[in-house]
Amino acid sequence: MQNINEDKWTLCQNVSNINQMLKVRVDINDLIANKEYSNLLIIKHKYTTSDDVLFPELSTLSYFAAFEEKCLEKLEENKSLIFVATDINEGMLQIYVYCKDEQKTIYDCIDFFKNNRNFIVEFEVKKDENWNNFKIMMTKI
Repeated sequence: MQNINEDKWTLCQNVSNINQMLKVRVDINDLIANKEYSNLLIIKHKYTTSDDVLFPELSTLSYFAAFEEKCLEKLEENKSLIFVATDINEGMLQIYVYCKDEQKTIYDCIDFFKNNRNFIVEFEVKKDENWNNFKIMMTKI
């Protein structure tokens, strides 16, 4: 499997807020988006803003970029999950992944996050067998 790279992603133009940045996978197709990955896991981090546009500090962006690369990419290579989007919007960073086993995925993510207690995250799990949340994000491209 390829590494998660820039040609798999697009920044959405039709977002609800000028201060929002929504990055969505564009290489997802019906073969990938299936009921095998029926659990949507949203990883949430409330950040402090660094300027008037309510964007996170560089250290926060760097930390979560490392999380994407060192944790999510590895789990995707092992076919545990599919990383589909990152949404940064006025104090909240949310990472969206579809997974087979939400409990295992949460524990795998905690293994990464426990090394830096400055970044507190919450997890939200939704059943989404038809990938409706992802389809909504795709309409914003």
